[in-house]
Amino acid sequence: MNKLTRPSLRISHPEPTKTRPVPCIVNYSRPQSHPRGEVGSPLSPTFVPSPASDITLVSSPRDTSNVDVGMTEVLQEQEQQITATPPQQGRRLFGSFDQTQLDEAWDALPYEYDQLNTWGRIRRRVHRPLAEWLGSTIFMVIGLSGSLVHLTSRQAATDTLGEYLSWGLGVMMGVYIVGGSSGAHLNPVVTIVFTVFRSFPAGMCLQYIVAQLLGAFTASAIVLGLYHDAIEQYDGTNAGGAGSAFYTLPRPGLSLVAAMLTECVGTGILCIAVLALNDPRNVPRRTNMHAIVMALVVTGLCLAFSYNTGTCLNPARDFGPRLLIWATGVGDGNVWTMATYWWAWGPWGSTIAGGVIGAGIYDLFIFVGPESPINFPRGRLGSHVRAVRDKITPVSTTTTTSNCVDVEKGRTTNNDGQRQ
Repeated sequence: MNKLTRPSLRISHPEPTKTRPVPCIVNYSRPQSHPRGEVGSPLSPTFVPSPASDITLVSSPRDTSNVDVGMTEVLQEQEQQITATPPQQGRRLFGSFDQTQLDEAWDALPYEYDQLNTWGRIRRRVHRPLAEWLGSTIFMVIGLSGSLVHLTSRQAATDTLGEYLSWGLGVMMGVYIVGGSSGAHLNPVVTIVFTVFRSFPAGMCLQYIVAQLLGAFTASAIVLGLYHDAIEQYDGTNAGGAGSAFYTLPRPGLSLVAAMLTECVGTGILCIAVLALNDPRNVPRRTNMHAIVMALVVTGLCLAFSYNTGTCLNPARDFGPRLLIWATGVGDGNVWTMATYWWAWGPWGSTIAGGVIGAGIYDLFIFVGPESPINFPRGRLGSHVRAVRDKITPVSTTTTTSNCVDVEKGRTTNNDGQRQ
């Protein structure tokens, strides 16, 4: 006699009987919740239900023809317990940085946190700064090596194409390697611009800048060890020493104002290019060409503006190597006061000012997204500042959600900005 086949069991969440606010996080078209602002790929911000609360647990159909009745009841009870578990509310990543928000976003990963070893748990908490450290190190190793090869091999002063290509290719490799993990800012100015104009978390901004400075310092130590013999030979026959290959200086006879304007204009163009590549309304998405484009942009800027100042464009590119040269005594020991304290006026002051001005020009003329302060609706700028101060997520101007939960304050906010 043929055995009776029991129907397969399929259990899902019951439909809600009444409308309730949906907990939200900022999702950028990726399985994980990445903060806004990436050089590697353009991402469109949307507010969607959090991964933990959006998952509908549905058991796979099972063939219970060969399973006894007692075992079938046990399986059914276990599946009911799983589906009856209330979803975990998520938080939203916006404004000031909170580590617990990232922890909740990463809870949706397909592997169990309990299965990770000690280093895996540490890396999971600081994976973005670690990636930025690695990307900055690789970028700086390639760029500094190209500069030292050009200097110590006594090439002609006009034969600088190989040196500038090394900086461009270094940026390309850094973007390709860590673009999917940290966004591959590789530059404190880019991080500051994303914080001001793209709502990048302010707390994470400081972590990124520290990681970039550590990467530049690490790369300088590596390059100094690799080219130590060549540097000693070059220092023995040249009064200036090889230290100038590590940091930037304005050419002799150039006024401080002209040098600062050079860095300001160059960094402004760099940030305009970065924001254009990051704007999904302006460039095709998922073209996988952003790293190559950034390499060409950096190479072109080096060719155009290197005559005056050596083209810094990046405070970490100058400060990390300068700090190492000062600590080791390679070249001139007067690295902080030379050229009227150029390290402060040029690589820091001029580049940050140029990046902010360039980003403002791009948003004023081209960008139409609601993330930029230039496009804030009337009255939203004040609410955004208060929200960052109070660690409350500002109300989204998009229409993708109707209600969002303020987890920290226990209140519900609708799209009109009214608290319920």
